[in-house]
Amino acid sequence: MDTKKILCVGIVTVDVITRPVSALPPAGIAAHVDSVSMHVGGCAANAAAALVKMGFDPALVIKTGDDGFAGFVRNTLSSVGVDLSCTVTDPALETGATTVLVSPGGERSFLHNPGANDRLLSSDVPDSLLDECDILFIAGTFLMEDFDGEECRKLLLRAKEKGLFTCLDTAWDFRGYWMKKLGPCLPLLDLFMPSYDEAVALADGEKSLPGLADCFFRKGAKNVVIKCGADGAYIAEAGKEPFLSPSFPVEKPADTTGAGDSFCAGFLAALSLGRSFEEAGRLGNAIGHFCVTGVGATSGIPTLKEAEKYMNEHAKPPIFGYK
Repeated sequence: MDTKKILCVGIVTVDVITRPVSALPPAGIAAHVDSVSMHVGGCAANAAAALVKMGFDPALVIKTGDDGFAGFVRNTLSSVGVDLSCTVTDPALETGATTVLVSPGGERSFLHNPGANDRLLSSDVPDSLLDECDILFIAGTFLMEDFDGEECRKLLLRAKEKGLFTCLDTAWDFRGYWMKKLGPCLPLLDLFMPSYDEAVALADGEKSLPGLADCFFRKGAKNVVIKCGADGAYIAEAGKEPFLSPSFPVEKPADTTGAGDSFCAGFLAALSLGRSFEEAGRLGNAIGHFCVTGVGATSGIPTLKEAEKYMNEHAKPPIFGYK
């Protein structure tokens, strides 16, 4: 394929997925579950693995410790075909890890240790790698304590100087920085891709999708995509009428872990092929659809050809005038 090369920078975790979990048992009491499994997760790693499974060749910059979890990350990602040559290893740190509790309906709760993700720096991304790439995707903002804010702005500045298309998504900010950290980065973004709940928190409680997009436009983002879970994605492209790109529902999701990361991977994959935002929204939703059919963030990801076949068979038009 003649594509632009995507660089994913951000978090990696080992996800220990337990399902189903309706509630935590009282202290000292065991409760039965059907499955406990271990997977590589984290926004940047998920997106890179999804892109590889689709047939693309992304670059990836992550930071890990030198522990058993790091070995699991290396073995798992390399088995998929992800290039780990730019992984940064610090033996003094723990590899990031998350306990994912999956409800009977497929929704998730998280217990998260950022670990080495908190120590990622702009300098961990070499200029030579930026020179090789066309799209920079920063994945997992608010889960990288040292990187979020000024270090992220530094990397975005370097990327813009080299002519890269810049994109960033967010995670839930359990530390509560929100716009204080993100604000200086927004004017350097060609595309901002938060989830709906994160967008509301960033916009001081604004809840309408048009209002949220307008808030981020005013703060400098060039284009805005708001991920709305089962409803799809609200796409506001500069100078064009915004619309809702509807999802492809799954009747009984196996696990929604990584669905947002998969959407981002599909969306950026389409842009790397020179496709429109409307086409990118469809592909993003299709990849998200397949993601939730498997356990873990990437086990259900199809090839691009398989995703396009599904999209053609289940075509859905965009919804304009969506409030």
